Amino acid sequence: MRTPLWFVEDGGTLYFYTVAHSYKVKRIGANPRVRVAPCDMRGAVKGEWVDATARRLDQTEARRANQLLDRKYGWTKRLLNFLAKIRGHERAAFAIQLD
Repeated sequence: MRTPLWFVEDGGTLYFYTVAHSYKVKRIGANPRVRVAPCDMRGAVKGEWVDATARRLDQTEARRANQLLDRKYGWTKRLLNFLAKIRGHERAAFAIQLD
């Protein structure tokens, strides 16, 4: 399944966040192997697929990842964070390490 993500790169690692009860969280929990490719905002692939491994971040790492994502996406991400909070949607943060 193709899923476009907002991400940030730091030191060769990709970081992203998602709703904690989403399918991708369950899928990564069952199998951390993922494939990533550059795409547009609708998920149309614009480059080569690369094999990678994803892992859920602990609270300290998640705070750092969210700071990086806030810096990259600015007010738009902060607005989405606010909406998720008032709707009671817990977030989960992940790192993706390319092979």
